[in-house]
Amino acid sequence: MKDTKERFMYILGAFVVGMASTVVILTMILNIPGQSHDVVIFAIGQLMGMAMAVVTYFYGSSKSSADKSDTIAATADKLAAAKIDTDTKLADTKAAADVVVADKIAPVVGAAQ
Repeated sequence: MKDTKERFMYILGAFVVGMASTVVILTMILNIPGQSHDVVIFAIGQLMGMAMAVVTYFYGSSKSSADKSDTIAATADKLAAAKIDTDTKLADTKAAADVVVADKIAPVVGAAQ
């Protein structure tokens, strides 16, 4: 699941940045009619904002924060599994100790009666 999510993020990020770059280059090459000029400039501003958000996410603190959260979650899962394993071993050890103690005490109690 995580692999698919990461792949989608990278593809979407590349698409947004590529689209913004393509639109900027096309704006420089093509002649924009006067009545559409403001709309085109507005659309370019929106695309550049999206591209900046992608760059900020991947090269800012958000990506490393998400990676850190994943690492913490994985570590917590490992610790929980280790605790369950330790608790099981502890219970087995306690049960074995109870049997040994019972075996040692039973002859003493029987001789006292």
